[in-house]
Amino acid sequence: MASYFDIDTYAPRKGDLPFNPEVQVVLAAWGKNKSGSVILGAKLATADEIDFQIDRMIKELESVRRRAKASLRARSKK
Repeated sequence: MASYFDIDTYAPRKGDLPFNPEVQVVLAAWGKNKSGSVILGAKLATADEIDFQIDRMIKELESVRRRAKASLRARSKK
């Protein structure tokens, strides 16, 4: 299963002016429908499909939250 969300981390590199490390939550997978709107996931036809898809996204976002915080802590210590 493809991940919908990920993180990008920004921290000063050697020779850069100092700045506080930052993270951004980004879309890792998406598509567009005919009208150009960004879509995440498949079309859903039942209440169970909706619950499954939303629960999966929530779990993935919770994982991204943990990874982003860990990344920020690690880069802040350098």
